[in-house]
Amino acid sequence: MGFEVEGETAAAEKLRDFGRQVPRLLKSRGLRDVAKTAKAQTVARLKTTKRDPDGQAWEPWSPAYAATRGPRHSLLQDTRTMTRTLKVQPKGGDLLMGSDRTYGPFVQERREFLGVGRADIDDLQSTLDDWLMGEAQRHGVA
Repeated sequence: MGFEVEGETAAAEKLRDFGRQVPRLLKSRGLRDVAKTAKAQTVARLKTTKRDPDGQAWEPWSPAYAATRGPRHSLLQDTRTMTRTLKVQPKGGDLLMGSDRTYGPFVQERREFLGVGRADIDDLQSTLDDWLMGEAQRHGVA
């Protein structure tokens, strides 16, 4: 990413300086905001929507298993452990998302809850846009 600004005004220099800082700022701060949004999207899948990242409804319980569940139970929500242990964190230029529960990969295979779907992208882009505008204002270029 780069900026090309003609002229040698103070504003042009400030904009060039900001352009040089954006990649570092994105890795150190911007991805944290995106991580919060990604986590909120995943928690919503676990708690309310019960759909995979692409919007497909999760497979329901079998009738036999459903008979063992009470009113406080819902798909992937028994003790709320998956929600409580969900971590989304930036690492380099990537986001790592997951849970430390040993059954996490099995759950992901049966009822995908981790990931970014088409419907998530607008929220993630909006988060990134808001972050960038905030940084631009903080650096006096907006």
